[in-house]
Parts: sequence; C-alpha cells; structure tokens
Amino acid sequence: MPAKRKPSRPASQPLGVLPDPPEDLGAVGRAQWDGIGRELIKDKRLAVGDLHGLKTLCVNLELMSEAQGLLQAEGMTVTSSNTDRAMPHPACQVLHRAEIAVRAWLIEFGLTPHRRLQAELAQAAAKADKTASLDMPPYWDALPAPDKAEYLEFYGLDRILEAAKKKEKLLPPSVAARLQDSKQA
Repeated sequence: MPAKRKPSRPASQPLGVLPDPPEDLGAVGRAQWDGIGRELIKDKRLAVGDLHGLKTLCVNLELMSEAQGLLQAEGMTVTSSNTDRAMPHPACQVLHRAEIAVRAWLIEFGLTPHRRLQAELAQAAAKADKTASLDMPPYWDALPAPDKAEYLEFYGLDRILEAAKKKEKLLPPSVAARLQDSKQA
C-alpha cells in the first residue's frame, strides 16, 4: 500500500503570502484576487483551505462586472423574437445570482461591515475575559459592564494591569465622577 503524502501545510493554517491568481481568472478576477487576498493575508484570515472560496468569490465578481457591462451596453430589456414583447435581459439574472454568491463569500470571509463589527466585539470580549483571571483592582467587580468597557478602552489592558500591581485606582473620568457621586449620597 503506497504511503500517503502529507500536505505541505495544514488547510487551516493562515498563509503568509498570497499565491498567484489562478490562470483561468480574467483581468477583473485577478485584480479582485490581489485586493481581497492581500486584505485577508494581512488579517491572517486566509488559509490553503480558503483558496477555492477566494477563487469562487473572484469569479462571481468578474461575472457581475461582465453582466453590468452587458446591461449598460444593451439595456435592461431585450425583445423576444417570438412574441415581440420586452423581457428582462438574461444578464439581469446572471448579475442577481452573482451578487448573492458574492455576498455569501464576503460574509464567509468576514468582509462585511456586520461581520467586522462582530469580530471587533469578540476581540473586546476576549480582552475583558482576560481580566477575569487577573488580579484586577478591588473595585473592578463592582463596575457594571459598560464601565468596564470604557475603563479598558480608556486605559488599555497593560496600563490597568500595571496599576493593579501597584494597587493604584485607575478610572475613566466619567466612572470616577459617578463613584464620587455615589459616595457622597
């Protein structure tokens, strides 16, 4: 029984360099491959296993471009040779299907505003979770979640941990004012 070859890199390991675009992509697809691929490489979100998806995204972006060009040149409707009636240009359906596919792949790669926001929120939650196991200032647990988020944003995790080691109290001005008001009441 022949030995199986191991892949040169796991399918889920992020790539460090964007491979050349597939030969069968046209000019629009190649430009999209370079632009989107570089963005995904920069964010460490492109692995070997994602290359087919990136190609599919680029093919559909190219189809959209071609369909848009046809519609601009020929108009949104064509006349049926059988009935002499106007009907939607076939490129309308091609464009619509390509747009659906592009949107799905953009979501899959995290390239929509909603997905980027979700990723930012997940990173903020991960930072907040890191503080749970650390020696935070004694008043930390008493702070409501929005104040903790403001606290982390205002000072940054490193400065907060440094202050906690020195037993300093660091508070964003708005939180300090609220705590001061509650002590006076």
